[in-house]
Amino acid sequence: MSVKETTLTFPSKLTGTTTVPIIRKETAPAKPVLDWSKAPGQYFEMKMQNLTSALDLSAEQQKRIKPILEQEASTAGEVCFNPAIPRKEWLGRWRRVVESSDRQMKPMLTESQWAKLQDMRQDQRKELKQLIEEDSARSTK
Repeated sequence: MSVKETTLTFPSKLTGTTTVPIIRKETAPAKPVLDWSKAPGQYFEMKMQNLTSALDLSAEQQKRIKPILEQEASTAGEVCFNPAIPRKEWLGRWRRVVESSDRQMKPMLTESQWAKLQDMRQDQRKELKQLIEEDSARSTK
């Protein structure tokens, strides 16, 4: 296959090669960090690593938090694998799953760890709000 500024040329069984005009160009969205085809296992591992690092969790805290995050990963996987759920609803459900896990983890965290987690969640809520706004803007075009 050959890609030029205004055309694509590719092999054709009928004519040897076929050249077609490029009608529109778009930038593909960045590949998400999480590969949902491997979730919930990858989700759990990434989440556990992130929280352990960001909150400096002790081995005992990791042990106590592990079942909470495993349940979150399972539930998040169910929500994220359902193509019938619109993205805005999907993001809302995912947010509720994470908030539920946070409430369960709160007694296992120190005050400073809980404050740090809340700061992280505030940043994530901003990102989710931006995603929802971008989706809404795209759907109105």
